[in-house]
Amino acid sequence: MKILRRKSTSRTASIALLTSILFFYAGSALAATSCCICTHPQVKNGQFCLKDVNTSCDSLQNMTNADLKNATCSADTSANPCKKVPAGKCLNEPSDVASFKLTTVPGYSPTSQDAGRGTIATSDAVKTLDAKLNIDIPGLTFFAPYRDENEIIVPIFAQYVQAFQKLLIGISLIATAIMIMYGGFLYIISGTGAKVREGKKILTDAIIGLVITLGAVVILSNVNPNVASMNALHLTIINSDLFSVRTEPMYNAAPGTGPKSSEEAIAEGAKMAGADPCNVLAFCEHETGLRQIWNGWPNNQKEKSFMFGACSGWSRVVRDGQSFDKKLREAFPGQWPAIGTDLPVSAGSSINYESMPIKAELLINNSQMDGYLAGLELKTATIDSVANAGIGAANIQRWRLANGCIPQKNLTLAQAVSMGADAAIIAACLPVAAAGGAGCPQDNHNCSPVDESKISAPTKGYKIESNGVIHGKCATTGNQCFTIWTVSHVRYAIASYARFDAKYHCSAK
Repeated sequence: MKILRRKSTSRTASIALLTSILFFYAGSALAATSCCICTHPQVKNGQFCLKDVNTSCDSLQNMTNADLKNATCSADTSANPCKKVPAGKCLNEPSDVASFKLTTVPGYSPTSQDAGRGTIATSDAVKTLDAKLNIDIPGLTFFAPYRDENEIIVPIFAQYVQAFQKLLIGISLIATAIMIMYGGFLYIISGTGAKVREGKKILTDAIIGLVITLGAVVILSNVNPNVASMNALHLTIINSDLFSVRTEPMYNAAPGTGPKSSEEAIAEGAKMAGADPCNVLAFCEHETGLRQIWNGWPNNQKEKSFMFGACSGWSRVVRDGQSFDKKLREAFPGQWPAIGTDLPVSAGSSINYESMPIKAELLINNSQMDGYLAGLELKTATIDSVANAGIGAANIQRWRLANGCIPQKNLTLAQAVSMGADAAIIAACLPVAAAGGAGCPQDNHNCSPVDESKISAPTKGYKIESNGVIHGKCATTGNQCFTIWTVSHVRYAIASYARFDAKYHCSAK
């Protein structure tokens, strides 16, 4: 009898140990390291999180990261700290203090910008019906849907599924614990073999159920946490801005005449060059509206033009022997003309259509070649390269220096779509209308409208010449200045990229 009791005691201890280990690992898988959860006046409808913080959360305002200056932070003591909505409370993917950027938080609303940037509109409010359950789930608090640029983020359904999943796991754990205690009780005190077998079977079934329940949580949470979670719904906002043809004149913008180029052929040419086809299409559409034209304006004298095709291929980069000329010849053997076909350029004359009519006609009429050349030029394109194609890199840099504005480098159109146009324009530090040429040094090189009363008109109060040049004035001296609406220029390119990306899925590659 003593031997039987020793064996029973040993088995009971083993069962208790196994149960404790499984509960421990399951708890570890469901828990996260401590982190700081913060609110900010410019983050609406939620909170963001910071991980691996080595100081108290309430002192983060004093850190060197300026984005945390107005943040109010505290330790996240919730059941799922440092977890993104809907599993936790964080709107963002938690990052460390040094790398955190406020513009990457969903729901971020920029403020009006000084130094000539103008006012950037904040995100619209999202009108929804309140979600209310007939039977409350313990610990579940719904987050309201919010707008993040061109998307509506709806976390409610994912939160409900996550909470219901945890409720079921909790119920199964309680049921398992009860069955283990009941089976163990029968196994220990029963005097007959039948009762012992019954208790053993109950124990075995309960432990198998426990292993399946907790094992699934442990394995999935450690191998790939995304498998065990459900993301919030991302609903793309379809609006006329993304699909309408612009009406405002832009640099090199075509007034709508000229045959349409093949969008697919331009994309194929861009891929041949190893470039992002959506980036190339966005650039080309902004330049010409994807029209087969020259110099941006079909009414210009064709023989004197120096940019050709929907992507405004520049004559200087395809002269005989230039690197792009060689690459075009290799990519299109038998189609791109051999060296020696360019006509000589007389002293003092420009390199234009007259000096390379065969190449010019190919770029105007062959959309794949046109896209290939644009892909070579835009292979490593950034927001800066799009902006520089307008007013020019030197003028933008001069404006940044005058206004003490430091841009985020190497920001691509794909990243701009992801973070939102407003946040991207602020991060890239772009002027609304920088003054070109001699500039307006007394006005930090901002070119102001000629007629303030017409700011809401398509011309925005500026004077637009027949050749597309935009003229404004220096506010202090009244001198004439020329400009490009850089923010509008880039905003259009970002919207175009989003539309082309929906078709070609460039950002997913």
